[in-house]
Amino acid sequence: MKFFKERDIIGILQKECFTGKKIDPLRLQAGLQLYETLSFSQGKAFEPYIKEILPNIMNCIADAKEPVRACANAANQQIIRNFSNYAIKQVVPMFLEGLKTDNWRGKYAAVEAVGNMAHCAPKQISGFLPDIVKALREVLNDTHEKVHEAAIKAVSKIGSVIKCPEVADLLDVIILALGNSNLHLNACLDALLKTSFVHAIDAPSLSLLVPLVDIGLTMHDNTSKQMASKLMGNICNLTQDPEDLLPYMKILIPAIKNSLFDSIPEIRASASKALGKLSKGLGLANSIELLEWLNMNLHRKDLAPSERSGAAQGLSEVVSTHGDNFFSNQCKEIIALARSKDIGLRESYRNVMAYLPTSFGGFVDYLLVMLPIMIEGLADESEEVRKVSMRNVKICIQQYGKKASELLCKPILAMMFDKDSRVRMSSSILMYQLVKEMENDIIKSQPKYINMQMKYSILSGMFILKFDPIDKVQIQAS
Repeated sequence: MKFFKERDIIGILQKECFTGKKIDPLRLQAGLQLYETLSFSQGKAFEPYIKEILPNIMNCIADAKEPVRACANAANQQIIRNFSNYAIKQVVPMFLEGLKTDNWRGKYAAVEAVGNMAHCAPKQISGFLPDIVKALREVLNDTHEKVHEAAIKAVSKIGSVIKCPEVADLLDVIILALGNSNLHLNACLDALLKTSFVHAIDAPSLSLLVPLVDIGLTMHDNTSKQMASKLMGNICNLTQDPEDLLPYMKILIPAIKNSLFDSIPEIRASASKALGKLSKGLGLANSIELLEWLNMNLHRKDLAPSERSGAAQGLSEVVSTHGDNFFSNQCKEIIALARSKDIGLRESYRNVMAYLPTSFGGFVDYLLVMLPIMIEGLADESEEVRKVSMRNVKICIQQYGKKASELLCKPILAMMFDKDSRVRMSSSILMYQLVKEMENDIIKSQPKYINMQMKYSILSGMFILKFDPIDKVQIQAS
């Protein structure tokens, strides 16, 4: 390479083959073939000249003569094969910038170059795939036929290196959805959700699937949002290497956050499930910022009820996905905030409690700790806090009425004799619901879910409340 510098070989090539108004196509082909040969023989040592020669190659990719275009593509592919990570970082922004030009030939050249890069150096450009596919999505709708066709070919080249056969089989449908989401997105999402994945999802697959999730989550169509949320959850479960998801965070997180605050409960539920699975895939270390964002929103005083519910549901899914120790520590913080002097915080974090029984598989082990806190909220001065506390206990009854009847009966029975009449009345309502959940066990001679002593305690407790000094409690107990 010292000889190259001393003799200025690249400068001579530039002058003889690529400079002038009307250049002989044979000279262009000769120059391009020399670039290709030098890259092949010198390997990575040829990298210092890439920025200098790349404009020539890009111009020739869009040349009117087919032989020139063929030589340019061959030179481009050979050079890309030898790219180091440093070289990739240098040239990808140049290619992406080329996709924004108004000149169709320049845009066409950039699309061809990007497609070659995706095909020839898939490992090296995996970190850039989110930006590349995002740029190609815009070019897929280009009005110029050649640019449009080149964009389809470029996305197909990305698809050609996909190792997940289930995604590869749906490549044509995916390209259609990326090109025209209004017409083809729902059909594509439906096909992906109906596919039984046996193989893990690799980085090239992610580059095509994540944009579909992004489009779906930002659509006004509720069906698209729900399907996209479910697909997001599936992607997180099936991704082979969780680190492959990191480059897509700037795409996924805003879309999921937006869906968490949706006015439709089903969409909030799907988004929160997706958030939990995404957090699990990323790992706890990469989820700290997400936890901070959720807690920050739960501390906001201007949060609408639907937004508070979405943030609470999202937090419950995230804290439930990182193991028992983390869940236990988070529960302590949630309990502390659920007992805060601030009414808004009490309401927010009791909302989180409402989702924990369904989001955390081992919640039954925390009933003895959490249930008294939930029931305690029935005496709160705020009606909203009392409502959400009642909902908390009802959810626990629905989930564990038959599995952990004794654990539920004891705290509810104790609260039936609380000094606060509102708690006594609410507890009698809850006990009635629990008895129904246990298939009216207390009227059977041999109860199935509780022991005889608990049966008699419940019956005597309800009988005593029939003579409560507060009329509302009497009526409810009766």
